[in-house]
Order: sequence, then C-alpha cells, then structure tokens
Amino acid sequence: WLQHSTVVLQGCELPFYRAFMRSLAMQLRYLRTLAPDMPDGEDRLRARIAIALATLSLPQSSASMRSAARNLASELEHQILADGGHISRSPQAVLDLLADLLPLRQTYANQGETPPPALLHAVERMLPMLRFFRHTDGNLARFNGVGATSPDHVMAVLQHDETQGAPVLHAPHSGFDRLAMGGVTVIADTGAAPPVDVAGTGRGVTGVVTDAATGAAIPQALVGVLAAPDYAPVGTGVTDRRGRFGVDTPAGSYLVYAVAGGRSGFHGEPTPVTVTAAYAPADVETRTGRGVIEGRVVDGTGGAPIAGAWVLATDAATGDPARGTVQVSDGFQVTGLVARPHHLIAIDPTGAHPPRAHPSAPTPAGSVPVDVMADAVTEADVTLPPTTPAATTAALSGRVDLDGGSGRSGVWVLAFRAADLAFVRGTVSENDGRWLLWVPPGEYKVAFVDPDGTLPMEWYGDQGPGGVADATPVTAPRNGVVAALTPTTGTIRAIVTRNGIPWSHVWVAAIGPHGVAGTDALRGVDDYTIGGLPVGTYRLAFVEPPGVRTEYWSDGPTYALADPVTVTAGGTTTVSGDLAAPP
Repeated sequence: WLQHSTVVLQGCELPFYRAFMRSLAMQLRYLRTLAPDMPDGEDRLRARIAIALATLSLPQSSASMRSAARNLASELEHQILADGGHISRSPQAVLDLLADLLPLRQTYANQGETPPPALLHAVERMLPMLRFFRHTDGNLARFNGVGATSPDHVMAVLQHDETQGAPVLHAPHSGFDRLAMGGVTVIADTGAAPPVDVAGTGRGVTGVVTDAATGAAIPQALVGVLAAPDYAPVGTGVTDRRGRFGVDTPAGSYLVYAVAGGRSGFHGEPTPVTVTAAYAPADVETRTGRGVIEGRVVDGTGGAPIAGAWVLATDAATGDPARGTVQVSDGFQVTGLVARPHHLIAIDPTGAHPPRAHPSAPTPAGSVPVDVMADAVTEADVTLPPTTPAATTAALSGRVDLDGGSGRSGVWVLAFRAADLAFVRGTVSENDGRWLLWVPPGEYKVAFVDPDGTLPMEWYGDQGPGGVADATPVTAPRNGVVAALTPTTGTIRAIVTRNGIPWSHVWVAAIGPHGVAGTDALRGVDDYTIGGLPVGTYRLAFVEPPGVRTEYWSDGPTYALADPVTVTAGGTTTVSGDLAAPP
C-alpha cells in the first residue's frame, strides 16, 4: 500500500484519504503488536521491513523510527548469513527479501535519513548471493522449496548490483557450491538442513496457477492439497503476485485444487501428484466457464492499430451489451464472456472513425457473430474506415449516478445524432460520475454503457438497449444530463475477527449454487469485500492458510450448517464473523 500510494491517492477526495491513512495506521499498530511473537523466519523479517517503511512514510516520532531501525537491524543480523544467504537456505527467500529491502533502502535516501548499517551490509551481501543462485537461463536453483521463478524478476533485482561481477563459487555459510564451464552450470547443496523452525518439510507440491484461457498468472488464489482419492484436505497455500505457490506435505499421493474469484480448477483432469522426498511440480489451470475475444481494431486505410478504441461485445441473440474494453497499444482482450455467439463492435471515441461490427459491418445485424467458447480465446479483428471528426463547438455534460445518488466512474457515454443515429463522440465518466462531451450544436440521443457489465445499458430517458426510439433527445449545448443506473449485481462485505480482535490472515469465499462465485484474501485488513455477485443466496467460508482450518458464517462447522447470505441488486450485505482460536 505504501509503495503504490501515489497511484491510489492521486486525485482522491479527502474522506478517502483519511480512511486510507487510518487503515495504514491500524495495520502498523497490528504489525508492531504481532512481530515480537511471530515465529522465526522470513515472515518476521518482512514484518520488520514493513514497520521500518511505515515509520519513514507515515507521521511517526523519532523514537519510533529509531526503534524500527534497531529491530530491523537485529533481525537482519540474525537471518542474513555472512555470505548473503538466508537462514532458511532458500534462494527464493533471498530474492523476495531483496525485493523488499531495496525499496526500503531507497526510501531512507529519499527521506534524508541514515539507514541502519545492517541494512546496507545485508543488501551488499545478498545481491552477489542471488547471482550465485541464478542459472544461465535466468531461473533460480530449485533448493528448499523453490518453484518456478520469473527470470525477468530476478534480472530486475540484480540490476541493483553495482559490481555486476561473476558469481562466487563457494558459499560456506549457506552451504552451497557452484561449478560453471562454458554453457554448463552446476549448483550443489553441500550444507546441513536448515533449522526446523525456519524450514519446510523439504517436500510437498509447488507450481503456478494460471487462467486456462489467457495463460495469465493468478495471484491470491487459494491452493488446496487434497489426499487422493478421498479428497481429505492436507494443506493449503496462497499464490503470490506471480501466481506461484508451495505447500509442504508428507510423502503421499495428492490432488491439487486452486480457486480465485469465480475461477477454479484441478491440476490435470484431476491428475494425482506423487510426493516422495522432494517438491513435486503441480501447475494448475483455473477455469471460469467464460470465454475471451482477442484481436485488434485497425484503420481501414493503412491497417495501423487504433489506440484507445473501445471494443464492446453484445449478446448476439438479445443485443444486450455484455462486456467491453479499451484497446491499449496494438491489441485488446474482452474477457468474462458467456460461451455463446456475440457481436463485436469497435468504437473510436474521438469520432475519427465510424463504429463498425466484426469484421467491418456498419451495423451488428450485418456483421459476423463471434462464437465465444468456454475457457478459450477466440480471435476477431475489426476494421474502421477513417472519417473527418465533427466540429467541437458545443458542450454536452452531465453525471452518471448509481441508484442512491453516488457517482459512478468508468461508464462510457456516447452521443449519436438524433436525426440519423450517426455516432459523433464518446467520453468516460470521471471519479464523481461527471462527464463532458464537445460536439457540434444540434439534437442528440445519449447512451450509457458500463464496460464491466455490472450496470445495464441505458439510453437517456430511462430506456433500455432496445429503446432508442423512445429515448429523450438532448440539444447541445446543455448540461445536467443525468443517468441513474441500477446495478445488476451486489456485494458481500465481511468483517473478520478472532476472539473480538480484527483478523486479517484469512481467505474469504462466497459459495453460490454453482460453486465459488467470488473471493477476497489476505489483504492485511479485517474488512473483506466480494463484489460483482449475481443476485441470489450464498454461503461464506473463512479459510486460514497455512493449514486446513475452515469455518462458515455464522459459526458453522460445515457448508450444510452455514447461514445463507442474501445478495440484492446494487446492495451491500455486511456480515461479521468471529473465528475461534486454533486448538
């Protein structure tokens, strides 16, 4: 949150800023309380890093800054070995800790504060050690639970190594040796096992969770390891921002299952994974039953991609808008589409090209529908002929509101000439729902489209997608064109505590009649939100990784005994769950 605060807070209103700062202060107090009692290992060091970063970035006393620096130095001296390795003997720990320590070092410099010498010395030792563990293909050596790694991520961290020298060949404190000749590199584990309290079992399953349709990594997915063939839970883990996971298990045969949001899937069909004396690979492709349309919107004269073009998929049977996106650079992806035919419509909001439907039809009726397949990518391009944009001398302005009065950002606003329904220009509603369009003077019909698919399309005058003939025309210049849209989905908000204390170490899942419909996980606060849920009844599950402790709202030991949670259109249903202490 601190590292991305400039993006999160840019242009925000004062109430949001105050709420954001209160949340950070609460998280800082929680970490200060928790850190001294955390078990030895990487998580405790990362907590000390976070506390030090917070004291530099938030209003804190000099005494607090000194205390944070002192505790950080003590932890670094304990956990970072003389050769730059980590006491867990895991190459992944070196990479992950450097990714946190390097921004902390820079923050000290930016604030004009002197970093603790232990921080500088640790970074200077760890960068060469990371180079030691790096193979010629850019991946890290797979010791002590290391799974798939991103070579680009490793290289990005190593760019901070000013020496850029050859890696050392002997790491006596970590217990590794390296041999290299020509294109062959051998990295050998020649040391003793790490201390029990900072090491895993040395065996289990590891892998990456991806989307079956796009191949994109899925962060914050819950991974469950189940005993084969009776599906008894053995352990759980949560993927990192690159979709990677590792779960320690005893030797045995297991099924691996992952779930995130409305997507889920097994490793294989499912295929059992056999764990013996090491970590067994078990990548998981998650599926949603939805499909993707991928392609390009190009200019009809030169074939160049039209950056910023809007792409909208509409149901071929009903004409209702489904989902949309904006073409960035030279391509687009419309995701989350129901597996059935769709019309694909491309719109240049600047008015420099008239809208067209795939492949280049003036209307959807004359276009070629795109057959969307479940958990697959269908390719489809749209070509737009160039035209001269209309003059921009009159203003149309207004606001997009949700029923209840709050402004809604991100809604597409499209102006069509009332006489012939020719598209003129489009814009996007801003943070407070306000929008502004410059068009030639005249009479228009205005449409409002939510590209996320959570709000119904509406023509100004409370008319649905097929009601353009009855839409209320507006004459430019004019302001005060307000549309009030009713969401088609709802939200569940869960406030989680343990014995009355705010608790942020859980994974919350909303389970509907067709399986897991949405999740929220491990965000560092006790307030979880699962949005975009279709209207209906759900059960809430609270899972605490690592481990297999699961409770259902409210205090139900099983799904069958869970209380239902009702989701209404546009509403937020709030529940509070107090988890029992571990046995």
